[in-house]
Amino acid sequence: MADFPKTEYESRIKRAQNLMHRDGIDALLLTGEENVAYFSGYRVATIVKSAAPCLIIPADDSPRSVLSVGRRGNYEVMSSVDQVHYCVNPESGFTRELERLTSLKFSKGRLNTTIEELKSAGLSNKIIGVELGEGMRMGLCVKEYQGIKSGLPNATFVDAGNLIWELRMIKSPSEVQYIKKACEVACKGFQIGFNSLREGMSEREFARAVYKGFLDAGSEDNPLEMCLNIRAGWDRYVMSSTRPTDRILKKGDIIVIDNGGRLYRGYNADIARAGCVGQPSPKQKELFDIARQAQEVGINRIKAGVPASRVYADVADFIKKAGYERYTLYEGMGHGVGLDMHEPPHFDGSSDMILKSGMVVSMEPCIYDAPLVQWMLQGIVAPSEGVFFLEDDILVTDGNPEVLSKLSSDLFIV
Repeated sequence: MADFPKTEYESRIKRAQNLMHRDGIDALLLTGEENVAYFSGYRVATIVKSAAPCLIIPADDSPRSVLSVGRRGNYEVMSSVDQVHYCVNPESGFTRELERLTSLKFSKGRLNTTIEELKSAGLSNKIIGVELGEGMRMGLCVKEYQGIKSGLPNATFVDAGNLIWELRMIKSPSEVQYIKKACEVACKGFQIGFNSLREGMSEREFARAVYKGFLDAGSEDNPLEMCLNIRAGWDRYVMSSTRPTDRILKKGDIIVIDNGGRLYRGYNADIARAGCVGQPSPKQKELFDIARQAQEVGINRIKAGVPASRVYADVADFIKKAGYERYTLYEGMGHGVGLDMHEPPHFDGSSDMILKSGMVVSMEPCIYDAPLVQWMLQGIVAPSEGVFFLEDDILVTDGNPEVLSKLSSDLFIV
């Protein structure tokens, strides 16, 4: 059931250990779902927070895991980590009965077991990297993290976020294939959704058609891991990251669909397309065309060795020179895609990231009708013609960028 061969996980761990030596970190303590999956292969459809594993990667030793004994079956068929210490909830009546009936004694609790494993690995007074940086999420609650620190008072805990992203940003050939498949699933689902689009249907009905399309196209993950940002109509354009609602689609509405979600082997697709119910107005056509041209500028600038901030600046310069400066909010114009929907690098003016071959990124400059900008910035509510953007996932290479999301960039009109 592992997503990759064991050799791929071993390579990731070895590269992490090399970076730990470079950065003076003695071990990584990882608990976030995506990071545990990246380094060990352990990934389940539903994460029970109290049962999430702790993965310890020493700089000079083999990795080891701490995990609830109830997840042994999952772990043994998925994880590449051989050294596992299973534990039980010490407060559970199940634990007491289990020990009484079997005469077995289990380690008590993820917190205490993790502390003991760190000590047994010789890390009591060492530097331990944890998931504290931007875009990082722990699988521990604050109380547990503080408990681990208290249990190792002579250890130093530091942020290992940059080290982890340095590895995860560059996708292996197998990862690229999974993201390609996720994009293929997303594109087919989007196409099925737009084929069903009609006046009088609700946003939820439209989303349902897309979700069914994902499943029919081969999505391998829990449908609850899928996510769609759908909005249509002047009262919805101002929103972002919106759930589909029961709002009925009317003639003249622009409908925007964004994201896709974790569609294949844990990897995300993040694309966006727009449609119009009935024939678009001249202004809607104009703003959509500018958004599409701005995206083309950004995609054509994506190449290994180019600063992400340079790509952002070139797109912003195109929008300004085209006369549409007041139609944009100058937010980020794209980001990395992988096990997370949004990962580094980020295309914004402050990024110091240099693009590298093997990165997978999105490009999505956004154009807003002018009244919509006023509404967002000043709260002045007024009807607008819409919000316009396309988003595609792109593989960074040493030459021309490879667009992974193969779907028409035209405005869908019904």
